[in-house]
Amino acid sequence: MTTLGSEEIPTVKLTTIAATSSILGHYPKDEQRVLFGEANMVKVNKQSGGGEKMGKFSLGAVLVTRGVSSRIASDEAFSKFVISSLARHINGDWGDLCEWDKQENERAVQEESRILSAYRHNDDKIWIITEGDRSATTILFPEEY
Repeated sequence: MTTLGSEEIPTVKLTTIAATSSILGHYPKDEQRVLFGEANMVKVNKQSGGGEKMGKFSLGAVLVTRGVSSRIASDEAFSKFVISSLARHINGDWGDLCEWDKQENERAVQEESRILSAYRHNDDKIWIITEGDRSATTILFPEEY
């Protein structure tokens, strides 16, 4: 864990994936790219196996779409928003969802099914999706789904 202000942030390796009709499917190994380094206040390391449990559940491999990756690379404020959103996600703050969806996420944590969070900052909205088997967590813009 790393601290950003008063928040504890998971230490993870992020991988860029191509946006496809099913972004959570297979992704080319040669497209791996580390996105957050110490300059952005997060140390990057490789998670082992299915991912270390750092909050309410395991993240697995943390993936970002090309759109999110490009924006992170060019906008420090957006990068911090993504980092903060990931910390909220892993700690069970589901963001801008209705009460029913938040309850479904709580059930999904217990039953190990898919978890979806949505976060908004200014005009930006991202989704964070953790797969039911906890093999991967993907950060994307809604229009990339």
